[in-house]
Formats: sequence, structure tokens, C-alpha cells
Amino acid sequence: MLNLTKERALKEQWGSVQIYEAQGKAHMSRLGIEETTLIKGEILVPTDPSLLGSILIIGTQKYPLIHNPSRGICFIQGDKKNG
Repeated sequence: MLNLTKERALKEQWGSVQIYEAQGKAHMSRLGIEETTLIKGEILVPTDPSLLGSILIIGTQKYPLIHNPSRGICFIQGDKKNG
């Protein structure tokens, strides 16, 4: 799901693929998201998980649902925090 989201972000030029963490935070800030969390050094998401999405539970299966991927997730491609 993350790979599909990233591919679509690049294709549709959402601006949610950045080189540095600082650039990703600036992008999220422009969208009104001030508090973010970096996951595995490459995925920047809102600290409030409800801004990102939810988990649907059907029986014993769990399905992730990203509410608004163009503003709820940012991919960091570099290895530096500032750019």
C-alpha cells in the first residue's frame, strides 16, 4: 500500500516525496499538520493517527485505510535531516 501511495504521489505531483526530513515537515506544515512522526527514517506522518487513516476490522482481517494520502503522508528519500 505504501509503494502504491508513493508511486501515485510522484505521478500526480502531490509534493509528498521529499529528500530531507526538514522539507517533509515544511510540506506537512503548509497542509496544516504541525506535529509529525518519522517512521523508519523514511515515512513522515501526522502524530495524530486519525489524520492519517484508520484500520478497518472485518472478522479477523485488518485493512489499513489512508484517508487522504496526498496530505497525510510524506516520503523522505534522503539520509539527511536538513536540506
